[in-house]
Amino acid sequence: MRTRSSPDRMEVGSAGDGPHSGNGQLSQCSKPLEAAVEEFPPSISEAESAAFKQAVIDQLAEVIGHKRPENYENGLFPTRTLDYAYHMLKLLQRASFFNSKDAVVVSMPDMRRQLASLAEKKVPIFTQGERSFHWEDKGMRPIEQVLGRWLQDKQKVQINDPKRGPTEDSAVFRMGYNVKKRFLEGGLWPDHPWNSLDIAMPLLGTRIPSFLQARDAELLRFIRGRVMSGRGVGREFGTVESEDAAKPLQGARYWNDIEHWMLLAEGGAQTLPHMDAHGLATYLTIEEGDYGFGWLANPTEKERAAWLRDRTLVDGDKWRYAVLKAGQTVFFPAGTIHFVFRKKGPGGQSLVFGGHALLWSQLQHMLGIIEEQIRYPDITNEDVSTEIEGIKNVQYIQVLNQALKEGDPGIVELVGGEEEVERLREHYENFLRKHLKRGKPVVRAATEENKKRFRGEDLPPSESTAAKRGRKNKGKYDW
Repeated sequence: MRTRSSPDRMEVGSAGDGPHSGNGQLSQCSKPLEAAVEEFPPSISEAESAAFKQAVIDQLAEVIGHKRPENYENGLFPTRTLDYAYHMLKLLQRASFFNSKDAVVVSMPDMRRQLASLAEKKVPIFTQGERSFHWEDKGMRPIEQVLGRWLQDKQKVQINDPKRGPTEDSAVFRMGYNVKKRFLEGGLWPDHPWNSLDIAMPLLGTRIPSFLQARDAELLRFIRGRVMSGRGVGREFGTVESEDAAKPLQGARYWNDIEHWMLLAEGGAQTLPHMDAHGLATYLTIEEGDYGFGWLANPTEKERAAWLRDRTLVDGDKWRYAVLKAGQTVFFPAGTIHFVFRKKGPGGQSLVFGGHALLWSQLQHMLGIIEEQIRYPDITNEDVSTEIEGIKNVQYIQVLNQALKEGDPGIVELVGGEEEVERLREHYENFLRKHLKRGKPVVRAATEENKKRFRGEDLPPSESTAAKRGRKNKGKYDW
């Protein structure tokens, strides 16, 4: 483990001071790092972050060149690479480095002690010291070890391929040997960088972050237990997801492993602004690469409503960013509008261990976010308008509503007392009356249009929206 006198240590400061400036080049992180000294908050350099952002801006400007959307049919670029570059360029040109009002920077011990109060601020929280996996070979990059020890040649990996057109589904499957070749033997400047957003955690010995191993953060595990095993305390059982939406909670249960997963991306892969589905909070721990993380900071109700109506909107001066290094973690509350930007070249590939969480203390906030996402399904990283994803929303609320009805003293305490329980129950009952019909969830049909929407983090406008804009503006492209 590093010590304070180690030459490669991170700069430190007092908990909650906000970002710290520093000089020097961004780490290329070609080899695994030991766990950072967790007694201190992470150092997130403004100078290094600004240099990283400017390098990405220059690369995006080169990709766009003199191309403009109005030159193409319906105002759509021929590839998603150009579409992502165009929108991310406008976004980064507006984004500024965060300050102490936009995010919280704390040590791991403070994070463990203050998670509930920190999350109440509804801003991203940056910390360090959560690299729980012990990499065996210190001479090999984490990505090399992951792909080498886990990925089999004939396994399929879901990839978001930006080479595809804007009306095509970006999610495609590639064989394991192609993924290995691409990440381990390919160039560092891919024209259409791959981004894999749906990889189950394959490595034994990993765990969820220690700050989520607390009573307040046990909610997602509680829901999973109720969904998979009812009210019993026996070992969980699983069933294959059924395509029959008529019986969502009878027989098959709708659950996927969302508590701990992995992200793998090439340098230059961009993820446009969105929020994570189902009212879930998220944590991301960087294992390799430099990772540009951005968000809409403290939006007013009017500003948030404007973005919900048009998620390509990048106006205003509240877009913030930070560049995270290996060993650093960001935790952001449900409903955080966020984006990710990456730089091509050495150190551009990124490996991230992440997962979702729910807090008992945030039940009302969770419900509000779910209702927002039902009203505006295009804003999320999953299409919540389809049968199964829509059912999951109702399933969460059904489980929680039943738990509140039972009135377990431990749950009452976690939620905040009898009055808060009653208030939540009223809101949850109203939600279920609205979204249940004869005991079955009311969800939209999985139309061809829905199927064409992007899956994963990057969700540009639906085909119909873009077409309508094109007809309305007669070729004008003013996003």
